[in-house]
Amino acid sequence: PLTSRFTTVDTTAPTVTTVSPVDDAIQISNSSTIVASFSEPLANASVDGLIVVKRSGIVVPGTTVQEPANVLTFTADPPLFDNAVYTVAIDGAVDASGNVQGAAKNTNFATTDTVDAVLTITSPSLTAWINDSTPTINVTRSDATSGLNIGSGTVRIDGNPVVVNPAVSTMSYTVPAASPLADGT
Repeated sequence: PLTSRFTTVDTTAPTVTTVSPVDDAIQISNSSTIVASFSEPLANASVDGLIVVKRSGIVVPGTTVQEPANVLTFTADPPLFDNAVYTVAIDGAVDASGNVQGAAKNTNFATTDTVDAVLTITSPSLTAWINDSTPTINVTRSDATSGLNIGSGTVRIDGNPVVVNPAVSTMSYTVPAASPLADGT
């Protein structure tokens, strides 16, 4: 009998399969590490620079270690800042066959947010009198660090909770005709 043995060539580049923190995560501890898992073991001579973390466009210093062979872990040194948004780029991974990662994996996350969101009444005007007991009240909301959790607050008028029409940065409430605002409120 004739026996033949051969090995196929690996032409598949490594890809990032998971990243922690996940993309757009908020309230991440400043002591957290960034962990990237790959589709196969890596064979880079050095893993330095494969995970680049930036805050406001400035590279965050830290170290990257490989353990196990398909996982990289970046630890910032010093720790990450609270109230900050970070971008992560993972690129340059090479497998044992020399295949280079084809596209960078980019993610973002925000650390623990200790700054309150800003609420601003945009209408009716705070400096004008109105003769409408059923006005539409518009409030813009913003939070420069971690964004807004729209479902996390309650809007109250004269101490009573009301249901608002939420949008990403503006909420709107029209006082119903069945329960108009009292004069002078």
